[in-house]
This record gives sequence, C-alpha cells and structure tokens, in this order.
Amino acid sequence: MRRKAVLTPELLPLVIGQFISSWGEWIFDFFILIYIYDKTTSPMMVALLTIVQVAPNVALSPAAGIYVDWHERTRILFLTDLIRGAAILGILFFDNIAVIFWLILLKSTVSVFFDPARISYITEASDEASLLTTNSAFSFIYTSTMALGPLTAGFLYGRFRMEWLVLFVALTYFISAATSLKLPKAVKENQNEFPDARPSFISELKNGLSYLGRDRRIQRVFLVSAGLIFAIGVFNIVEMTYCQSVLNLTDEQIGFLYSCDGVGLALGAWLIGMNRIRLKNTLLFGGILLAINFFALAVFRNYIVVIIGNLTGGIGNTFILTGSQTLVQLFSPKEDIGKIISLRYTVHGLFSLIASFLGGIALSRVGSVPLLIFLGILAAGISLLSVGMDGTGHDAVAADF
Repeated sequence: MRRKAVLTPELLPLVIGQFISSWGEWIFDFFILIYIYDKTTSPMMVALLTIVQVAPNVALSPAAGIYVDWHERTRILFLTDLIRGAAILGILFFDNIAVIFWLILLKSTVSVFFDPARISYITEASDEASLLTTNSAFSFIYTSTMALGPLTAGFLYGRFRMEWLVLFVALTYFISAATSLKLPKAVKENQNEFPDARPSFISELKNGLSYLGRDRRIQRVFLVSAGLIFAIGVFNIVEMTYCQSVLNLTDEQIGFLYSCDGVGLALGAWLIGMNRIRLKNTLLFGGILLAINFFALAVFRNYIVVIIGNLTGGIGNTFILTGSQTLVQLFSPKEDIGKIISLRYTVHGLFSLIASFLGGIALSRVGSVPLLIFLGILAAGISLLSVGMDGTGHDAVAADF
C-alpha cells in the first residue's frame, strides 16, 4: 500500500529551515556546555545554564500559547528566528559569563514563542490520519541534526576559535528565518481581522488550563511525560560530569557520544514513522528504554557499552517527546492547540527546572553512579503509569462531554 506524502509543499520550507537551524542549535548547545564547564569547572554552573535555558518556558509559555493562537504563525516563526540569531551573534562581543547567560536567556525566551507556532502550523497543515507520521518526520529531521551537531562541535571546538562557531550558528538562524518567508500563510480570520471579538487574555488562559481539569487523557499524558522529562533533566546534569570525571573522555569522544544519542533519537523517529510502535505505547516503551540507558551507564563503565546505552536512551527520548506531543495534538481542538501545547511546554519546563536544581545538588552529594541507578528506577516506575493509554482523536474526547 502506497504511503500518503506527509511533507507537503506547505511544510517543505519549514523542513529546510528546521534542518539548518537545528544543526546550528545543537552545535551551540554542545559547545556552550563544554565552554561553560571548562571556564568554571562547576557542575552548579552547568545546572544554572540549564535553568536559564528552561526558565522562560515555565514563566511565559501560557502567554506565548495565547499569542500564537491570536496571530499569524509564519510571522512569529520569522521574527523569533531573526531575534535568536541576533542573540547568538551578540556573544561575539562579550567574554563575560554573566552577559553570555543573559544572551542565552534572551534566546530561550524567544524560543518559547517559536515551538508552539511551529507545532500549531504543522497541526493546521496536516490531517489527523497523518499527524503522527508528520511529527515523526519532523522529529527525524530534528534528531538527525542532533547526531550531526555535537559531532561537528566536538571536532571543531578547540581547533577553531569559538567566534567562528558562534558566527555559523547565528547564520543558521538567519537562513531559517528566510525560509519561513516562503511558508503559506494560515491566518484565523475571526481572530485576526476582528481583534475586538477576541476573548480576554485571562479568559483564554483559564480556557487553556481547564483542559487539565476536564480531560483525563491530557492529564495522564502530562503526568507521565513530565515525570520522564524530570528524569531526563537530572540525567542531562549528570552526563557531562560522568563523561569527564568517571570515563575521562576527551571532547571529541564526548561529542561522538552525544551524537550517538542523536542517532538514537533519529532511529526512534523512524520507528514511529514506520508504524513500528503504536501511539498509545510510546510513553511506556520510552520510559523503559530510558531506564535501560541509565542502568547501563551505572553498571558498565565501558565506552562501547555507554555508546549503546545512549543509542537506546535516544530512541526512548523520541518515543516520549513525539508520542506526548502527538497525543496532546490529537486530544486538543485546533482552535486551542497553541494554548494547550504551550501548557505542555510549561509543565515540562517546570519539571526540567526542578530537575536541574535538584540534579546539581544531588550530583555534588551522592555522585553520578548512585544517581543513575535512582533515575533508572524512577523512569521504569513512571512509564508503567501509561499502560492502557488511549490514542484516539479529539472528536472521541468531545463525545464524553
């Protein structure tokens, strides 16, 4: 049976832009992590970096979702990429850690508006039957750059001046902004041509939050995915210290290890796209694979085994992120998708923020290996809460009210 094409002309410019900017983003996220650690040698500074990257999601996502629902998605995509590129470019002019953190905070703040706009645009440009496959295609593109980005950064970092890496990353965002100008516009006439007819900001915020109170399936997705995001957030704090202090890896070896995680993420996206896993089982299998990765790192302190563990963890990570996103998209009415997706980012961001804070403290007190064992138990236990998850669309949910 021939598959229906999911990367339509409406989505192709977004595909190209996402590939280019994601490659640059992963290069930046990897080399800035090494740069901050090398400059400060402090796990708490690495945790602070994560907090700076996550905090805007917690504080601004609800407002960003309302803004996205009210305004044209393509304009938001263009402006956010433009500002993010400018923020990265600003790092060239400062060698102060505090100023660099402020610029990263600006980039993270603008990104709060980008992701809901991107997901809302994908939702509007796709039909429900192909939504999971479309999401997996975008996830494959994004995660393949995660494999390429750290590998590139690990090779280039130390061989070239950081300024050249910063210039390259800023350029990827500017190119992505240019591609968004080619996206067909999808404007909601009732909310853009007649702004006086819009509900108030507070009523829109209450409407978005109400889904957590009246839709048990959304509640369940949020609960399980947020718990697994917490485990991933703590692991992100542990991994760099583990690689440098336990395995004594070089920057190139760490870059290759992070790339293996990206390969696993891309493989997970491919498995979802090929319907090798049912949507309702994505969170269950994702949590179990994460647990396998954590236990492998704790027990086998061998570089080859760790590579295999990272591949496994990457697959699990994709199952969690793509599965939870698709479930929320299916359970949500399209007119409110921006608010609900942003609420998901808020919840995930809050749990990542807590994970960064607690992970930094726990790492300094108990060490990486006991913490990895705890994370393995936590991920396995949380994933069991998703057993029996439903995977039908919003129309089925509406029938319950």
